[in-house]
Amino acid sequence: MLKMPQCCNCCCDNDVKKFYSKIIGSLDTDAEYYCNICYDKVKKDEEELIKFSVSNGTNISSVVKDKYIIDYIDPTSSTNIIKPMNIYKIVSEIIDGVKRDFVMIDHQEYNNYMLHIAYSNKKLIDDEIINRKREQQQKQEETELNRINMIKEKERREQEKQEQYKASIDKEIQINNFIMRK
Repeated sequence: MLKMPQCCNCCCDNDVKKFYSKIIGSLDTDAEYYCNICYDKVKKDEEELIKFSVSNGTNISSVVKDKYIIDYIDPTSSTNIIKPMNIYKIVSEIIDGVKRDFVMIDHQEYNNYMLHIAYSNKKLIDDEIINRKREQQQKQEETELNRINMIKEKERREQEKQEQYKASIDKEIQINNFIMRK
């Protein structure tokens, strides 16, 4: 019979789902099950931690995994940290046979945005750099997982060794008891 997962916080088994942390250093394999109430609380706590770190001048790329950074800089996202600019108009033009969309924004908002980027030491990065960082994170996660598996394997071998040693001592005791009875 398949056992249903329980919330690792309150042991509830209704509407349980996995929580994947967005913070660097957490592995996707370490995801834990939470009920809706605990899930919302853990998610809220993580969001507060991220926003607090960024508001204290920590670069977002050193706090949040690369695949989640877009959530914090996208103006349409509910978790964005950077204040979105008001887009007044979207203009489409065909340049060299390719349709391109442009936005019209207030000049002062653009200046404020660029000042924010400069002062917060954030860089506008391209997809190639993001892909390289993702690959590095995946390699680090795989390395960490391999290291954990090696430690578990070593512990298992040591446990087997101890069990064999105990079994040999028990066998020796039985032999000695048998000899003593004669």
